[in-house]
Amino acid sequence: MIKRIVALLIGATVFVVVIPLLIVVLSLVVEKYLHFPSFSFPLQRTISLFLAILGLLLSASAGWYQLRKGEGSPLPVVPTQRLVTVGPYKYCRNPMALGAVIYYVAISIWLGSAIAIMITGIVSCSFLIYIKIIEEKELERRFGEEYRTYKEKTPFLIPKLWRRP
Repeated sequence: MIKRIVALLIGATVFVVVIPLLIVVLSLVVEKYLHFPSFSFPLQRTISLFLAILGLLLSASAGWYQLRKGEGSPLPVVPTQRLVTVGPYKYCRNPMALGAVIYYVAISIWLGSAIAIMITGIVSCSFLIYIKIIEEKELERRFGEEYRTYKEKTPFLIPKLWRRP
């Protein structure tokens, strides 16, 4: 259990602190040299704060389900022992990644930086490609038919919050 918690804390630190810090610093450096204008709009901070909280809650919830129900962590060094298909995983296969993307977009909006939004897009696409190419194959290998069935029924990233009649 301690290994799982440590792995979860390391993963959380990378996704909640390190990557956002890199986005902020890199966007400030690029903006300085390219003289890119910033933007602002009414309710910018409110919308950003709402999205940041939403993204963090979604990621934290997904991490908790991996820890408790999956008996593992998001990091490959302590992988889940069981396929998690409940909680936020009921609506999309990658709620932790979705939460991270929402959180990074919130930071970019807070900064009022188009460059930060572009960097967020590059970072997000990079880890989503990794998930699609590497992680999904590994999950299929570990969980077999159970994962293939889950994959067929559950969207990759954008949750399906409604059911067709």
